[in-house]
Formats: sequence, C-alpha cells, structure tokens
Amino acid sequence: MALFLLEHGEGGGQRMADAMVVSAADAADAKAIAKNQYGGSRSDWSNATVTTLADILASTASTLVGYKWTVSVDTPAGVPLEEVTFTADATDDQLDEVGAALVVLLNATASIAAAAYTANVLTVAAISDDIGDHTLRMKVEPPVINDAGGERKSGNEVMPGFVGTIVDEGIAGAVLTVAFPIDGYVVPTVIRDFFTNS
Repeated sequence: MALFLLEHGEGGGQRMADAMVVSAADAADAKAIAKNQYGGSRSDWSNATVTTLADILASTASTLVGYKWTVSVDTPAGVPLEEVTFTADATDDQLDEVGAALVVLLNATASIAAAAYTANVLTVAAISDDIGDHTLRMKVEPPVINDAGGERKSGNEVMPGFVGTIVDEGIAGAVLTVAFPIDGYVVPTVIRDFFTNS
C-alpha cells in the first residue's frame, strides 16, 4: 500500500477536485478509485499526473538545505551567555554534518571549548567548560519560502521533532547536551497545497 498524489490537470470546478491523495496498491488502482469518486465528463483520471508519496528522511541528500538551527545557552539567572546559528546548505545537509558545523561554532565562543557531536547527541558544553548549571535551548526552523515576487510568504515555525532530550541545569561541572533525531527521522514536508473552488 502506498499514498499517491493525483493531479487531474484540467482545473477544478464546482464540487469537483483537481487533485486527490489516494491510498492504493499501485498507480492504476489509484486512478481507478479517483475515477469512481466523481461522475460526469471530468471523471476520467486516466491521464492524471501520479506522484508516489514517500517519507522524506533526514538522511536524504539536500532534504535539510535551508533549515536553520539556533543553539542558545543562558546563565542560571536567565542572562544570555552564548548563541550560535547554522543554516544547512548543499555542503552540510546531513544531521551529522549539521552537528559538526555547530560544534565548530560553539567552540569558537568565549565560554565553550569542548563541544562535540557523537551518535546524534550534541554536547554543547563539556564538564571542562564548567557551565553545566546553565540553561540550554535549541530550535530548528524550516526554510523560508518566498513567493514569485521574492516576498516572504512562510512563517518561522519551530519544528519540535528535531529537538530531542535536553540535559541542562545540573551542577556547574556537568555537561549540556541535546539529542538530535535519528537519521531515519521523517522531515515534515508540504507536498502540495489544495484550494477549494467556491
């Protein structure tokens, strides 16, 4: 069983879909059940464009391009101490590469010298950094989407699934860590927008 996106290609009409998402064994069955959905002259979906929908994994090349990571450390009093940001690009577009890039940025700050990334866990500060009692935050934002005129049309929502368990606010001589998702993490993706004709 798979999910298929069918696009009719002739434009929607009143009470008539121009696209569907269908669950079926194969593309032929998907077209058949789409044809069954409506009667009339537009019920022929035999020439519809069919796209098999599959999970888009974080391990797939270029999937993470444009995603932005922000890692922040605040003092026990709530005062910002350090903050670094990294946006994945065509060179660093895998979780391990993002983690490694964040390590470089963190170790370049005044307060951190022993950041590391191993087995999907980012150690933001090691015991030797002596800031284990601080607060650690990480947020991940999806790529900015611009319309044809270049104006931003997307929001800046934070993707919660990218941020795993955070270890912080212990004793000074402890670590600050945050877990990344596994390489098989399914990246949230909008496949197609659907608009209803009035």
